[in-house]
Amino acid sequence: MQRIQVSQDKRLIYTGKHQIKILRFDESNGSYTLLQEKNQIAPFIDIKLLRTGEILVYEETTSDLVKYSPQLVETARIKGVKPLNIKGSEMVSTLYSGDDFMYIWMPGDSSIGLVQPETMVHDLVTNFYGTQDERVKPFTVVANHIDKKVLGMYVK
Repeated sequence: MQRIQVSQDKRLIYTGKHQIKILRFDESNGSYTLLQEKNQIAPFIDIKLLRTGEILVYEETTSDLVKYSPQLVETARIKGVKPLNIKGSEMVSTLYSGDDFMYIWMPGDSSIGLVQPETMVHDLVTNFYGTQDERVKPFTVVANHIDKKVLGMYVK
């Protein structure tokens, strides 16, 4: 599944499946041009463009959650536990009311992290998908930051 994020002014589009592609609006011809910049971002599962122009990247090979400046310079990192095994399936990221205030991160074990994207402060909910001994495959999680509630789905 291709991930797409568009800047608020619609001048930049960030997209990709494993490698980031950035398109910039060219006012002279009214179309978008692919920027041929060196790929500075590791293969990813999910990307999230913040109101500040910063980008959150959920790395595929480490399950780390990394924040980049608008110039694609790494500014913060939360270490994952281990890579998620998503071969043959897709992780579903769900948009919900208030997603500017919280990002739901899966560190690679049975826990989830509720991350405040601007500060990278996070709460870890351990054993969210059961204990390590249970054989479940996480599918998705939805959260409501106001009521502080989360709902997860998995395949057993």
